[in-house]
Amino acid sequence: MQRTIVIGNISLDTIHRPGHLPVRQLGGAALHLAMAAARAGLPAAPASAVGDDLAGLPDDPRLPALDWTHLHPAPELSAAFTIHYDDEGTVTAVDTAYGAAEHLTAHTLQVIDRHPEAAFHISCRHPLNVPAVLASLTERGCSFSLDF
Repeated sequence: MQRTIVIGNISLDTIHRPGHLPVRQLGGAALHLAMAAARAGLPAAPASAVGDDLAGLPDDPRLPALDWTHLHPAPELSAAFTIHYDDEGTVTAVDTAYGAAEHLTAHTLQVIDRHPEAAFHISCRHPLNVPAVLASLTERGCSFSLDF
């Protein structure tokens, strides 16, 4: 079965809801889509750049079995989103620090070069240079999808 490489951010997010203490949780489409694919029995690998703060992800027993070979270590902290909700559950503000994800485009282009036979799913707009990634995928005739 063809492996799907999910391109995007993996982040450490802080969620603010009125009347509750802030909650920190793992976020990022690359992680959540790869986990959903793995739980459905599909081979999946997130392709993401993370800092030392998330370097232990491959050893986390709470996460489903993923192919972590495309996790790129970077010296900065991982991407972080601070998300604020109102009383109705509507997002009112999002603050972003891309951190290690600034390395995502270069890392992604290397992954595509090394694995043109894989299926790719792009789930990231920022800070990914989407036109460069799409050009690389189409030039190599790669199978891909996107959801932004």
